Amino acid sequence: MILIYLLSVFFISRLFTYFSSFAENKNKAVKKTLIQALGLMLVEYSWKVILLFICLMLLNYLFYLLSKKIKNSDSLRIRESIGILIALLFFSSPLFDLDFNYRFIYWLQSSYPFVIISELFSYPDWNKSCLFLFGLLFLMLESSVIIKVILKKLNLGINEIDAQKESDDQKLSGAGKLIGILERIFIYILILLGQYSAIGLIIAAKSFARFKALDKRYFAEYVLIGTLISALFAFLTALLVADKL
Repeated sequence: MILIYLLSVFFISRLFTYFSSFAENKNKAVKKTLIQALGLMLVEYSWKVILLFICLMLLNYLFYLLSKKIKNSDSLRIRESIGILIALLFFSSPLFDLDFNYRFIYWLQSSYPFVIISELFSYPDWNKSCLFLFGLLFLMLESSVIIKVILKKLNLGINEIDAQKESDDQKLSGAGKLIGILERIFIYILILLGQYSAIGLIIAAKSFARFKALDKRYFAEYVLIGTLISALFAFLTALLVADKL
């Protein structure tokens, strides 16, 4: 479970760059490192945690330098994810035997905000909370990049579509990303709640929003395949998380 938590901390540290330009700068790298440092407060303090923090700090700086040479944001995100995943797999291995700082966690669980969240969503267990959060963050961030790469590999005319939407994207910055994120979040939560029939309403609402644009066949195919892949990611993630809750 420590690996799931550390990955969630990494996902959270990238949230503030998601709806803005992915171009890295020193301020973003510093903010990302500080958020990761705060997340490590819930890990039992030892020299191993300090070594992990130094490793994350160096990786953040490395990807800041790489961002100056690599202009493809999707490629950079994937490389960053792979690099961080390898580092976290190494530090969460039995060799380091990292564990949670349960004293601090118990204090957090007794705090008023955590009690309210637990009563609303019925996830009072710390491990279950980490797992739920991991699934949510994965669908918000990493799945978007993976879906975009899959669509490009399928050669569905994404370049033509991107060129057509370029001026609109400047006016509606992040709107398309937000729609996809909300779609996956709603499907994820509905499946965990067992409300499978309501998923159709989410997909129908998305189709209605793009009704006029669907007159063009290549765009309709692109949206349909993208929606199905997005829903599949949310469905599979929710089933995997539900199996462990």
